[in-house]
Amino acid sequence: MISNHEFAALLDQTREFRKNVVDPKVTLWERERRVAPEALGAAAELGLLRLEVTMEHGEHATKLEAAQLLSDRAEIAVADGAQQNAVLTAAHAKKFATEIQTDHIARTLKATYGSAE
Repeated sequence: MISNHEFAALLDQTREFRKNVVDPKVTLWERERRVAPEALGAAAELGLLRLEVTMEHGEHATKLEAAQLLSDRAEIAVADGAQQNAVLTAAHAKKFATEIQTDHIARTLKATYGSAE
């Protein structure tokens, strides 16, 4: 569990990240419909790309639930005029959805053609 001091420090880092990295580029990212990889890397270094979800339904159900939750949050952020929050949230939703699709294709190919081993 994170201490109050650690949480306060994380909030400060997050505010600085938003001010220095997200705010100056959010309009460009919205126009291009993508987030710069270096911004995602910087967010990851701060621990801002971590997501915790329960595993009660298995890995793929959890990814699906996470993608849906993130999509909903991105939609709400856009409706509230908070594009800065929507950009990274939507990017994560897309990541989970892509992982689900990739895993499904791999399983289908393995079931159809067998193991490559």
